[in-house]
Parts: sequence; structure tokens; C-alpha cells
Amino acid sequence: IARIEEEERRLAAREAEIAREERRLRGKEDREQRARDEEAKKPARDEEEEEEEIAEAAPASDLSGWWEMTNRIEETNYAQYKGLRLGYRVQLEQDGNRLTGRGQKWTEDGRTIGSSGRSPITVTGTIEGRKVTLSFTEHGTKRSTNGGFTWTLSADRTELRGSFWSTAADTKGRSTAVRMR
Repeated sequence: IARIEEEERRLAAREAEIAREERRLRGKEDREQRARDEEAKKPARDEEEEEEEIAEAAPASDLSGWWEMTNRIEETNYAQYKGLRLGYRVQLEQDGNRLTGRGQKWTEDGRTIGSSGRSPITVTGTIEGRKVTLSFTEHGTKRSTNGGFTWTLSADRTELRGSFWSTAADTKGRSTAVRMR
């Protein structure tokens, strides 16, 4: 009988401990829910507003180094180019907000181009906050073409996203550049 009474006391103490833990967890959940409710009441911020604030607040980043660029042709006056992905490797140098660089076309639709087929490219431009604008000249075997890039620098400063245009078959499309390690 003494063992049974002892076991009952132990079970009662354990039940009381579980009840206290449940109350503590319910209180925590209630506080978290109130915080979520308060956050939901705040006016939603426009993504553009946030990007503008970040762009204004971001110090000029040093973009010097090697970048791998990919352009996807979405518009062109030469139908066979539509959808083509062109890859470049470019070394950028930054002086203040001015950018210069040189590199080569490296891939077409993900396939590496042989060294004899890699056309040189030169770029010049600026960075203002997170906005990067470059003009380029690609020196092909038959002719040179010109164009430009307009990108936004990612918050972690390792990627550029935006668009490009070129005088080669009047092409336009999406463009990204990723810092090479």
C-alpha cells in the first residue's frame, strides 16, 4: 500500500509539472500570435519602396573581379537567335562609381566555345547605389556590335539581375551576372 501511495504522489507531481508546462507553452503561443497580429496590422510595404531604400542606403560596392554573365535573347529581328543564351566572362575594375572591364564570350546555350571562337568584349559604365549601367562593345570576327546592360545588384553583392540590348540582330532580353569565386 505504501508503494502505491508513493506512486500516486509521483504521478500527481508529474501531472502538475505537465500542467505547468502546458500553461507556459500556451502563454508563449499567445504572445507569438499577438506579435504576428500586430505585424499584420502594419501597412504592407511596397517592394519598390524597400528596394529604393536599400539602394539609397547601400554604400557603393566594389564590383572589381571576375563575373560570369548570361544573356537570354527574348526579342530579335533574326528568329534563329530567339531563346539563345549567351555567356561571357568579364573582369571588372571599379574606380569610385566608374566601371571598366574586358572579357570574352564563353558559352552559347550552355556549351563552351572553343578558344578561337571567343569574341572579346569591353565594357564601361557606372554604379549608383545598387543600380549598375554598362555599355559594351563585342568585337566579332566579321563586325563589332554595341549594346548595354541595366542591372540591380543583389543585397549580398554577388549577383546582378536585369536586362540587355544589342545592335546584333536588334536583340534584347534578360541578363544576369554572378561573381566568380
